[in-house]
Amino acid sequence: MTLVPSLEIRMSARFRLGLAWLTAATTCAALSVAFFPALGAAETGVAVPTTLLKSGDLEIRVHTPDAQNGYYRGQRFDHSGFVAQATWRGHTFFGELREPRNPEAHDHVAGVAEEFGIDEALGYAEADPATGTFIKIGVGVLQRNGTEPYKFHKRYPLIEQPAWQIQATATEVTCSQTLTLGDWGYQLSKTIAVADDGNSFTVTRTLTNSGTKPITTNHYSHNNLCIDQDPINPAYRLIYPAPVTKVEGNGPIAITDNVLTLTEPLTKSLWVRLEGVPDNRNEVRVEHQTTGVAVTISHDYPAAKVILYGESRAICPEHFAAINVAPGGSMTWTTTYSFSHLD
Repeated sequence: MTLVPSLEIRMSARFRLGLAWLTAATTCAALSVAFFPALGAAETGVAVPTTLLKSGDLEIRVHTPDAQNGYYRGQRFDHSGFVAQATWRGHTFFGELREPRNPEAHDHVAGVAEEFGIDEALGYAEADPATGTFIKIGVGVLQRNGTEPYKFHKRYPLIEQPAWQIQATATEVTCSQTLTLGDWGYQLSKTIAVADDGNSFTVTRTLTNSGTKPITTNHYSHNNLCIDQDPINPAYRLIYPAPVTKVEGNGPIAITDNVLTLTEPLTKSLWVRLEGVPDNRNEVRVEHQTTGVAVTISHDYPAAKVILYGESRAICPEHFAAINVAPGGSMTWTTTYSFSHLD
């Protein structure tokens, strides 16, 4: 399969909803990249760069990075492609975590939103508290501005935001970025692809250490999931491949062996840490009893940590990967999202 030539997407003008974004979509159709209103874009009136991928019964909407008009311009999540919504056999999966949406807020994201280093960003500890700089992978170079420990939700001055290279076809899109800061350096590539059978898509990331210091961090996807826009309630249940137990956290859940259910609709934040997911089958199946459909999220790496987070608008299973890449080395890891009807 031949990819279109690498391109950097830049929008110097703000498109309003309606004829303007339709014109932009027509202009970019040959590149499989269009400009569509984001989910929740009515608050801003700005269309964002978006790639539509389709195979059989499955279509996914991927928001690609752009420094001026990108769907997400915050400093927490990797900018390299958000699967904001999937549509399969008439059902929709994923949604916005917050509305009204602010593209610069740390957690105003939809769908598959991924973060490196929720606990510590690269070089933060060694950076001068007043003027030192550090790296947030997938975002850029930020400036430290205090003596307190790194906080994923804090906004730091953005010093450098390297350009993204974007390649797209009708069934996959790849976003790549290279960054160097002193002894630190990385090349990040993320490919999102729909399967030929039209029942699943994959997210594959490759991180190469181009610096002289080892990269030791973690990575996860927030997975802001809802089905047919139904708020989170007892119609949702999560099936793990083995019995799990809650080791910390709070929320209205009940666990019986490998089945986790909600005991009431979510009206405030849910956060629990779970144990018991086997290393050789790191996955979870999220079922929706009302519609009779499910999505299984499978990872090809052992879970370093398993978190279940939720708000009224989304349930978010988060299976962390431990990232350890020596200078000159690379690491590749993949997550598969498979859609099905309930048995």
